[in-house]
Amino acid sequence: KKGDSTTLGNNFIHCIARIDSIHLWIGTENGIYIMDLEREQFSHFNFLKDKAVFDILQDKDGKIWITSRLNGLHRFDPEKRSIESFKADNAGLSVSADQVTKLARDDDGNIWIGTFGAGIDIYNRATRSFTNLRAANSGLSNDFVIALYKGQDGVMWAGTMNGGLCKWQKEQRSFK
Repeated sequence: KKGDSTTLGNNFIHCIARIDSIHLWIGTENGIYIMDLEREQFSHFNFLKDKAVFDILQDKDGKIWITSRLNGLHRFDPEKRSIESFKADNAGLSVSADQVTKLARDDDGNIWIGTFGAGIDIYNRATRSFTNLRAANSGLSNDFVIALYKGQDGVMWAGTMNGGLCKWQKEQRSFK
C-alpha cells in the first residue's frame, strides 16, 4: 500500500540484500525499499525511485552497488550519503551497457557486472577501471548475462541466456 510503512510498496521483487544486522535492501520494479527488521517497517530509498532495480551488492568498503534495467550501474556511499553513477561508454571508463543485470564480488574485491547484451564488466577497485569480457574475447557463451556467482572456492560462474553455464578460468583469463 502506498504510504503505509508496514508494507512493501511494490510486489515485483528482483533481489534482496542484507546490508547490515537490521536492514534488508529490496530491489523492485519501483526502486529500492529498505526494511528495518527490528521495527518491521519499510522506507523507499530516494534514489532510483520508479526505476527497476535488478541487483544490490555491498563491497568490502561498505559501498552499495545497484544495477538497473536501463539506467546503468550505481554506487552508493552510506557514509557520505552520495551516489556515483556509471553509464555506458565505449572508452572503458564505465560499464558497457546501461541494462545491468547482476553483480558479484570476487576474492580480490573486484565487482563483476553482468549486462544484458554486452557481456560482463569487471570493476577493478585498485585501478578504478572496467574490463569487458564478451563472447568474442573471453569464451563467454553469450553476451546476455542473467546470473553471476562466486563459489566457495573463489571460482566465478556466469549464467547466460541460451548459452548455459560458464566457469571462469582465472589463470587463462577465459571461460570454459
